Amino acid sequence: MMSARIALFTLLALCCSVRTAFAQGTCLPTDTACLVRTAQLTVLATITGTNLNETGTAANSTNYNATVTLQCGYYSSDAAAVALLKPRLNSAVGANVPVTVTGWGKPNPGCANNLGAEAVVGSTKVLFVYVTVGTDAASIVPTLAVFDICQGGVDPTTQVLTTIAQLQQQNPANVINVGTNCTLPVLPSTTTARTTATSTVSPGSATGGASSSVRNSIAVVLLGSIAVLFAMFA
Repeated sequence: MMSARIALFTLLALCCSVRTAFAQGTCLPTDTACLVRTAQLTVLATITGTNLNETGTAANSTNYNATVTLQCGYYSSDAAAVALLKPRLNSAVGANVPVTVTGWGKPNPGCANNLGAEAVVGSTKVLFVYVTVGTDAASIVPTLAVFDICQGGVDPTTQVLTTIAQLQQQNPANVINVGTNCTLPVLPSTTTARTTATSTVSPGSATGGASSSVRNSIAVVLLGSIAVLFAMFA
């Protein structure tokens, strides 16, 4: 009887954990698409310095600022703010002036597993940031802050740049094209992509459909097992 109760509680816990796993909506460090869709700005920048070891500052390895030069502006999660943000980025990119990005630190006390956002001087990264100062006049170079304190930036690999290009294609109102030499990988047109998908994907074989089937199967098995255990107590 005791083992049956333990099994029942285990199944209930598993059922809840499965639901939680599928409901998880936060961005994982490797989920570039989520970071681009969620951050106020996605830009390409070269890190030129930090305020670590500067006299008169309280900066330390878990909380410091970095100086960057912006090369490209790609995307904003806030379509309504694109018209406001674009000239601010232009003022920084066009003049090649240093821009402060706050919120760096590794390890960060707010991140698990000693993760954090590390600014490596000399590196060029795709950064996910938001504006903290400089939204009141086009001539003001903005001050930015790291959006994901447990990630910082990512290398501008072909995969990352392709992801940005796909989101630009899907959401043209969110595009911020700022900078030169900022060409993203060329994608097939939306019409071509739709035609290809229709001709090659059979009904029920899409990822979403498979995921839904898996969830339903898990739910049926768990609920059936729970029903059997409840019957044992009747």
